[in-house]
Amino acid sequence: MKLIVNPKTRKQEKDIKTFLENHSIDYIKLEEEAAVYRARRKSVSKKAKATGKLKDEIKEAVKEMRLIRSGKKRARNAEDFLNEL
Repeated sequence: MKLIVNPKTRKQEKDIKTFLENHSIDYIKLEEEAAVYRARRKSVSKKAKATGKLKDEIKEAVKEMRLIRSGKKRARNAEDFLNEL
């Protein structure tokens, strides 16, 4: 019998390995699958970076709006803003 397990995180992988070892179950880690796992992790980290960048930009925009509302910074003309886009 073969059981294929595809952990999503390193912690899940470690937990599965520990479980198998504690119950004296033989297992083989396929290198092919490990390469797919690493590739998937890289694509997830790129998404996380993009999300982090978006969050930073939103925080900066909110900070700028607060400064404008408090009168510490002057707002731009809407026409100038649209021309910049």
